Amino acid sequence: MRFVNIIIAGLFLLTATLASTEPEAETALTEDLFDQMQDSFRNLADEVFSSLVFIEAATFDGGAVSQGSTGSGFIVEHDADNNIFYVATNHHVAGGLGYGAAGPWDAIQVITHDGRTFEAALVGTDPRYDVALISFQHSTDDIFDWSPSVAMIGDSDAVQAGDLVYAVGAPGTLTGVNPETVTLGIVSNASRERPSTAAQYSIGEFIQTDASINPGNSGGPLVSLRDGKVIGINTHIALAPVFSGSSAATGPEGPAYVRGNIGIGFAVPINTAMRIIANLKDHGTSRHGYIGVEYSPRGATDVLAACPDDPEDADLNVDDETLAMIMSGLTTIMDVTPLAPADRYGLKPGDVIFLVDGEFASVVADVDRPSGHKELVRMVDALTPGTDSTFEVIRDCDFVEITVQAGAREEQDAGDWSLASWPGMLLGADLTVLAVAESGVAASLGVEEGDKITHVNDDQLDTLVQFYQTIDTCRIERCSLGVYRNGFLSWSPAFMVPRQ
Repeated sequence: MRFVNIIIAGLFLLTATLASTEPEAETALTEDLFDQMQDSFRNLADEVFSSLVFIEAATFDGGAVSQGSTGSGFIVEHDADNNIFYVATNHHVAGGLGYGAAGPWDAIQVITHDGRTFEAALVGTDPRYDVALISFQHSTDDIFDWSPSVAMIGDSDAVQAGDLVYAVGAPGTLTGVNPETVTLGIVSNASRERPSTAAQYSIGEFIQTDASINPGNSGGPLVSLRDGKVIGINTHIALAPVFSGSSAATGPEGPAYVRGNIGIGFAVPINTAMRIIANLKDHGTSRHGYIGVEYSPRGATDVLAACPDDPEDADLNVDDETLAMIMSGLTTIMDVTPLAPADRYGLKPGDVIFLVDGEFASVVADVDRPSGHKELVRMVDALTPGTDSTFEVIRDCDFVEITVQAGAREEQDAGDWSLASWPGMLLGADLTVLAVAESGVAASLGVEEGDKITHVNDDQLDTLVQFYQTIDTCRIERCSLGVYRNGFLSWSPAFMVPRQ
């Protein structure tokens, strides 16, 4: 598509013509460029509108609506053989009774761009990412005078701050005929970690935009002006506190906020959303990968610092500077849930995750993606349950390759959660306890932050590598930890890690 070419050319030529000394030529050229830009914007809006739907969901009590929700969605697939349209939207619009609620709506209907109303069905929903998939069916007769389009899907991994975008939806305050609305803005941040305003989502990375998003826009597409393709699903906005005098105003339910757009909106990246949508359509659930570990971004530095030499690269095909950046962003397995997939297939506490299926488990080398263990969490989350994945880890200063078959988070055994994580603590290079997991083995043994682990049974520990090597014996024999605190050495109760 020619949208971005026309826009960029128009801006450059417009700048040049404004400095021209030929007023008549300047006026003609300027008008021509504006006409081209205007046509491009209009054509793109028309294309996006044709795939947009307005969504109304409700529950009933005695025949009357007791609760309701409105929002937007867009067609992502058309099953022509069965006359079924599939619509992407938000969980909080169509998936249940508000954020995180499990209860479904009694009825969902969609209103198309041309004003037709159809009853819709919930295909599946994912409250973790605020994504839902609904479907509706049209009769054979309708197809002759109705030609909706399927939205073009882009690549959210290619999005960068500064990209021009449209936010499209049907604001709830603009009901009735033609509620669809388009707003123009830029990508403010291409990979915003879950902000405090998205606390209802347990995991997520969002595209931040200043394109106006308002209540009712939820579930609508965020569209790149470069090629007219969808790069995200609009999901929520930041709220500005209402100030009374010099302090924030409060009400019966807490702080008061401005409910409208303040130029800080967020969208679920379309690559993530489409992966979830494919699973919802095929399986009815989003099927998140699960291996049963907890990561610590703080621990990798200590673990690698304990190695006498830097681990040698395994034909990584990267230069030394890039490798150094990658190594600085690695994360360590702090805890392993006994009997979970990671435990069954051989991942261990203290392993530094380096590669997952050939992809670096560090994003420091990509300036457009911030580093952090949350990226690794998302990589594991995206693993296909029941399929083998290759983890390359640094263990005892050597590279070790381990094949792990991820489970499905939604289908994991309840017993996995009931078992305490192992070892349930993060140690520094000097064996000082930096953190203790609330439900881990260490906490159950009375270990506290600031303690120093000096022994496992009769084995005295001098290095962090020794600690991780020695605790393996606790899988085959009962162990006791030597804990140095306030100048005194004490011993923990005896324990053994559960084995399958």
